[in-house]
Amino acid sequence: MDLVLGSHVQLKKPHPCGSTEFTLTRVGMDVKLVCVNCGREVMLPRKKAEKAIKKVLTVPEGGSPERPIGRSEKRKPTLPKRKCFWTSRESTKR
Repeated sequence: MDLVLGSHVQLKKPHPCGSTEFTLTRVGMDVKLVCVNCGREVMLPRKKAEKAIKKVLTVPEGGSPERPIGRSEKRKPTLPKRKCFWTSRESTKR
């Protein structure tokens, strides 16, 4: 299941306050859900959250599984490959 940050979902079991609607505020290995009724935050492992979600009610504008909102467009710069210490020395022939 593709989860998008900011989407509203309906869970199979209700929260103790009685609401089954939640908003996704963190998506990764763990999923953070915020109850729409009482505002309580719940963190679940992604696998358990995917099983608990009954249906996706709304997806935010511009959000898609291919390009989720909230992910950084920039990647960390890669460091240049270092040469081995024995290849950078001049060869000493005797």
